[in-house]
Amino acid sequence: MMELSSSDMTGKYSVYTIYEGHEIMFHVSTLLPYSRDNRQQVERKRHIGNDIVNIVFIDADDPESAHSQFNPTCIKSQFTRILF
Repeated sequence: MMELSSSDMTGKYSVYTIYEGHEIMFHVSTLLPYSRDNRQQVERKRHIGNDIVNIVFIDADDPESAHSQFNPTCIKSQFTRILF
């Protein structure tokens, strides 16, 4: 986990790594600021919705039940291609 500069729009923390010489910064939905007054959470969605790759992690003891908890077609984006 990495601390970011002080910006209320993108959050205070993010996940960062270097993989095979490439720097990768992850937009983690639960680390992006939540606005109680914004029903659609536009500020959160603008980051994740514009990403080319989305990784969905489901923390579950039973992989079969985890698979049934997530429906990839619920992601609506002009940029992200859904593969499952």
